Amino acid sequence: VAAFQHGLSCLGAPLPSQAEVRALIGRPALAMLSALGCPAEQADTVFVRHVRPFYLDNFARLARAYPGAAETLEALVRSGWSCQSHHSKPQPEYLAEVISQFDPVAELWHVEDTPEGIEMGLANGAVTVFAEYGYGQLKDRTPHYRIQAPSQLLALVAAERLELA
Repeated sequence: VAAFQHGLSCLGAPLPSQAEVRALIGRPALAMLSALGCPAEQADTVFVRHVRPFYLDNFARLARAYPGAAETLEALVRSGWSCQSHHSKPQPEYLAEVISQFDPVAELWHVEDTPEGIEMGLANGAVTVFAEYGYGQLKDRTPHYRIQAPSQLLALVAAERLELA
């Protein structure tokens, strides 16, 4: 919320309320900015120059998990789906390090909200899932699946496991 408020204030646009921003969470970031009054042609610049840097600089202090994200991740870890990396997305080394932690025949799922992340997953043989509620918009790459909320991932994984059994 604070990151979007900051981005709009840098643009000189009226400051949206917390409720206005929260009502839009889950939509792509550029759509959120447009809905909050940012001219569409300036949304990408405002996001890259103001919203994302503010978010990254203040993440530890201000961020809260996306609704359903913590529960989804906890359920996946309980089911044996977890990994660690010294790198962060979208660095290509991130996925390579994650893959090295699995049995060579293990199934790898990669959830992303950017075209670069989808490309990284596809290039490494992962089942790719595009998180439509994130920042990015797909261009010319096609993921295996699309989700509108984190909780949908659990149903996809369960269905895929049943199909493989």
